Amino acid sequence: MVQKMKKIILSLIAAVVVASCSTNLDQSPTDVFPTDDLAKVDADKIAKPILSNGVLRMHNMGSGTAGIGFKNMMLAMDLLGNDMLMPLAGHGGWFLSDYMMNNYRGKTDARAVALWGNLYRNIYTANQTIEFLPEDLSTAKDPAVAKFVKAQAMTYRAFNYYFLLCVYQDAYLQGGKEKAGIPYYTSTSAPAAGRGEAETVYQTVMTDITEAIALFKESGLTVTSKEELSIYAAYMVQARLALTMGQYATAITAADEVIKAFSLMSKDQAMDNGFQDIDGPETIWGYKWVQNTTNQNNSFSSHISTNVAGAYGGEGSGWKIIDERLYNQIQATDWRKDLFYATATPITYVSSTTQTITVTALSNKKFNAAEYNNDEIYLRAAEAYYIKAEAQARSTGDAAQTLYNVVSTRDAAYTKSSKTGTALVDEILLQKRIELWGEGNEFFDNKRIGKGVDRASSKNHTVTNIVAAGKDFTFQLPKTTEIERNPNISDKDNNPD
Repeated sequence: MVQKMKKIILSLIAAVVVASCSTNLDQSPTDVFPTDDLAKVDADKIAKPILSNGVLRMHNMGSGTAGIGFKNMMLAMDLLGNDMLMPLAGHGGWFLSDYMMNNYRGKTDARAVALWGNLYRNIYTANQTIEFLPEDLSTAKDPAVAKFVKAQAMTYRAFNYYFLLCVYQDAYLQGGKEKAGIPYYTSTSAPAAGRGEAETVYQTVMTDITEAIALFKESGLTVTSKEELSIYAAYMVQARLALTMGQYATAITAADEVIKAFSLMSKDQAMDNGFQDIDGPETIWGYKWVQNTTNQNNSFSSHISTNVAGAYGGEGSGWKIIDERLYNQIQATDWRKDLFYATATPITYVSSTTQTITVTALSNKKFNAAEYNNDEIYLRAAEAYYIKAEAQARSTGDAAQTLYNVVSTRDAAYTKSSKTGTALVDEILLQKRIELWGEGNEFFDNKRIGKGVDRASSKNHTVTNIVAAGKDFTFQLPKTTEIERNPNISDKDNNPD
């Protein structure tokens, strides 16, 4: 135990000393930490800063102007869908290959490599945190704190595994559960693992997040900041995972816990940069902007805002625009329509087929802050309503009422739907697309339900490609960072080209 603690301290003592400011966990001190001092270390107090610094990486993980931060990576995923578009003359070319669906999923493509490496690095931090706690949590100096920190670490681990499964594995309910999964690790010293079966990995992650929720409850503790992972973050991970797996009763129960705990934002709050406010009523978990940890003009806000001077997303450069087809389905009485605006002058683009086309740019106010130094939201409570409603529509429960409970707060004229079956599911998914536009959700829902990309009938998409659901939405495992380093995974084990 002493040797294991010493190993971890050697790699992370710098982060512990400056837990709130560290931005580079790879820098290890060269001094030998005195073994005699290990007995003085309170493992509970050390484990929490380790995890806190790991969670901070959600904002500044990755590299390159467009590749820094989880929100930026989710922005890239949004551009692989139908509902967001951008011109072909974006500032510096950031995100253009994603939007054009070129070089984004291959085993040597930057996106596929970066997302894989960063999510697994987060998992490593979660496992490192858990290893710092005693196996028997009742023997910790403060058992309640130990349970709470372990619950947070297990939630962080499950959160990252969820995204790995969704991106690098065929959709669970679209034939994916019988196929190869992804390497699953619960220890920093575990040998390289093979892909295994997806069903096994999914079930293991579900077991993990269920245990995390139980530990949160046993600890009796709550978070003091929305920068920390709470039991409600765990419920959201469980709800997403359950919906993906078709475990609808679990999805309903987990989503309902979130719904009961959070209120929904008003129009005034939404228009006052509410989607980038960690202190907003709907925020479950996010990053709080501070000067010494910010990505500055590489931040998510800089890439999506049209208002920040010199921003990559600014007008005339890297616009992030809503698809006209989706915009036209937002009712005039719905304040979410006011989150977008038509430019005074139509914009002329050269399309992917080299045709010159003129379109009305339906740009966004949703993330249109005046500066790029903004909070970032990873989990928002409104999503829970749509998860619960869809799960009810696919099983039992008053899905129309659940949908009404959220949409009526956005559209005062909205009436409870009388639709049933597939028509009701479609209405729920439409409202969810409107609600979560730009928040990194569309790709995951499209893949989950087997929906491809069809931009052909759009009047403002500048890349009018059609991509059927299937292999083009499953990323390949990276060649140099995984296939060539893992003796248990070979080229033949990779996802199809």
